Amino acid sequence: NSSSGKSYNKEYWNLLVRTMDFTGLTKQGERITFDEATVNAVAASQNHQDVNGDPLPQQFDIHHKLPRGKGGTNDIDNLVAVSPASHKKIHAA
Repeated sequence: NSSSGKSYNKEYWNLLVRTMDFTGLTKQGERITFDEATVNAVAASQNHQDVNGDPLPQQFDIHHKLPRGKGGTNDIDNLVAVSPASHKKIHAA
């Protein structure tokens, strides 16, 4: 639950996660696919909230805190779930 009163139904969330394709492209064009367990763990570690505090949207991105090209890994502690808009802002900064 977020302070704005928005919340996710856990059963709905779990169904949503199972039906989404969590892929992304690195700057080199390499496709990255995250398994369901990783996506669940990343989102749950943030209480299913975007970096701006809002609930994660139905479709969201997985962002590497330390880019893979700079030694970052696909380990959960290096990943964060973000909305597409937040992801764009992160990379524009």
